[in-house]
Amino acid sequence: MWDLPSGRDRVHSVAHLTGADWSGFGTVGFAPDGLYVGGRGGVHRLSLPADPAGTVTSETVYEAPLAVLNLSRDGTHLLVLGARKALGLGSLCEEMLLSSGLVDEAYTRYGLRTNRGGTYLATFRAVAKRYPHMPEEQILADLVKATPGEEGKWFAAAKELGLYDAAVQLARTSPCDPRTLARAARDHAADNPVFAVEAGCAALVWLIEGYGYEITGAEVWLAYSATMKAAGTIGRAAETKERIRRIVAGGPDCSFVASVLGRELGIGP
Repeated sequence: MWDLPSGRDRVHSVAHLTGADWSGFGTVGFAPDGLYVGGRGGVHRLSLPADPAGTVTSETVYEAPLAVLNLSRDGTHLLVLGARKALGLGSLCEEMLLSSGLVDEAYTRYGLRTNRGGTYLATFRAVAKRYPHMPEEQILADLVKATPGEEGKWFAAAKELGLYDAAVQLARTSPCDPRTLARAARDHAADNPVFAVEAGCAALVWLIEGYGYEITGAEVWLAYSATMKAAGTIGRAAETKERIRRIVAGGPDCSFVASVLGRELGIGP
């Protein structure tokens, strides 16, 4: 196998073999699918022959003013540093597919993992902005599926987006922060009481399961009172209180929630 010289000599070797003018280009990086060179004209993928005398072909894969191109040490990310962007190899592949009109393939293969934000909501918005044709419900479902073990952390994002049915489903089936659920019940007791009841009941379920750090009695009461307030708004106070009683009674006799709400719910001595 032919090995190119190291450092910037690689650029001169490639230029000699192709007969092209690579002056002004940055460093060369190897990636799993070929050799890349970047500079003022964009990113180019080179196909290198096994025979040094053979022809090296070039394909432009990303057009943009660039400063330097480098491959990460583990060989998994091609970093393109320019005035506005730093692209990983996945982002480059996504750009290639999008520019070719293969939007669905770009979304499925790269869109969910290359468009990330600092929060779950920011990640959702980054994907939605990139793929405006995709329904919000579908994007959320795909992101949840793409982050196993983190399903419950999408609850707040779903709530902020107004995807209340999806938020309720996440709260029912995946561990969620009880404080987040209790606040959701409190904040929506008036404008969306059905959602608030479900969020509040889920908060009590996960509290009984032991989720939440250094939970106080006041926070247990918040979850309960917000749920009951919302239930009263829709005329379901009695059935909701019985539902909560069953939730609490079904947990350990010594649970903290039972000790706080036991007398209110008629549980225990």
